Amino acid sequence: MHAFVLSRPERPSYCKVRQTRRSPSATAFSKKVATSLSVEDVDAIKSILNYKHSVKLECAQFTEGFCNQVFKVSCGGETFVVKKYSKLSKLRCDLLSCIEMHKTLAERGICPHYISHADDIIVTEYLDGRVLREEDMKELSFCKSTAKLISRLHSVHVEGRERALIWKWFHQMLMQLRPLEGGMIAGVGVKELEDEVFKVESFFKSVHLPICFCHGDLKPSNVIYQQDRNFKLIDIDLAGPNYRGFDTMKLFRTTNSFYDESLLSFLQEYQAEKNSEMNVEGLFYEAQMCEALTWLEAALFFATLVPMNGETSQRNLSLFEDRWLHYKQTQWKFVYYGKLLKDIG
Repeated sequence: MHAFVLSRPERPSYCKVRQTRRSPSATAFSKKVATSLSVEDVDAIKSILNYKHSVKLECAQFTEGFCNQVFKVSCGGETFVVKKYSKLSKLRCDLLSCIEMHKTLAERGICPHYISHADDIIVTEYLDGRVLREEDMKELSFCKSTAKLISRLHSVHVEGRERALIWKWFHQMLMQLRPLEGGMIAGVGVKELEDEVFKVESFFKSVHLPICFCHGDLKPSNVIYQQDRNFKLIDIDLAGPNYRGFDTMKLFRTTNSFYDESLLSFLQEYQAEKNSEMNVEGLFYEAQMCEALTWLEAALFFATLVPMNGETSQRNLSLFEDRWLHYKQTQWKFVYYGKLLKDIG
């Protein structure tokens, strides 16, 4: 058996797009989204938690997210996490399916426990800890612990593994974009986006990447690290059958840099823990092939948000442009790493 040596190929010249600005983030914009629960939401939470109407809840929003609103809710010494689903989120996930996934994964110690729900609100266990940051993924100990957690996630049995969920998300988001006035967003036609998705989906089907139970949005901030060095996953709304390379790439792909050596350490631990049929070299190729797919998914996500969120439409437009640029810069990896995967069989 030969040792796998990391090497980054030269990008084709037509993909060398010069990036002239730093990638935008949520903090780069001054406009805010709604940051409080409505009176109706508070009453619904009291009802599903069996609190009296007169009881006062302490609510604090965790983050200013792009999609859902997430709150820390406390009362009488008890603390919960309350998530209110947005219109876009409900397009891509079903609340009842989310509840079943929470129960299944919580039983395996992978995510917080489900408590209750009502309409577009779900209540889960509050975990005391901190979410991982991008720079944490450069630390060997974090890489290894996260790899063990993800190997357990990817080992969960899932029905209907013949088709990755990501294609369903793409087509649902494209349906929202079709009525867009002028059929354009930031100079990119909706027809161009549709053609791109069709082309990429066809290519992925020809490569036959493995599909397993995945997180679906496995960025570092969706991994929580507790003081007892226990790691768990949060925001599992998009969990289901998907490409494991897509999960892996979202952990290590950033808008400004890429952690190849850390990715390799992660994959070595993942392969040893899961006893994967694919060697580390193949797992690395899978992740690399999925990089452009992660940017395309992000671009479509922000494109869909533009007509939905009037207050933050400019922010979402800028984020779409940035993710689309990253997609165009990395799409050559589909063919390059797809061929390598076919070669190793």
